[in-house]
Amino acid sequence: MAKQRFQRWARAALGVGATLGLQACGCNLVGCYDGLLVNFPSRPEGPYRIELFAAGVVQPAPLEATCTEARGCNSGIVFRTHATDDLVFRVTTSLGIRDTTVPRVRYTTVSPNGRGCGPTCSSAEVTVKAPQ
Repeated sequence: MAKQRFQRWARAALGVGATLGLQACGCNLVGCYDGLLVNFPSRPEGPYRIELFAAGVVQPAPLEATCTEARGCNSGIVFRTHATDDLVFRVTTSLGIRDTTVPRVRYTTVSPNGRGCGPTCSSAEVTVKAPQ
């Protein structure tokens, strides 16, 4: 399911790059994201915060992303990390706190403009639920 969402996202990104007509390396320059995309099955209403912890590790401080808009933010947030094992995602909203543990995250390397023409990105996607 995550792979299908990524494929839809990649097709949309290809369309945007082609529309913009950007050129690099003699090919259309299409961007990609490098890191870990955190999605929600349904976007939290109102402000929220996502913290990313390595399971069992208290220090150093977690990675954190905050949405402060009252009507909510994008459906997903990209953490610029390549963490893989035993991750805990803590979502905080006005309704409370919810932790989700993901035991193994697998990254995929893509070159949307073809080999030899950047960018090349390594990305993964996880879905977590917000407090209800």
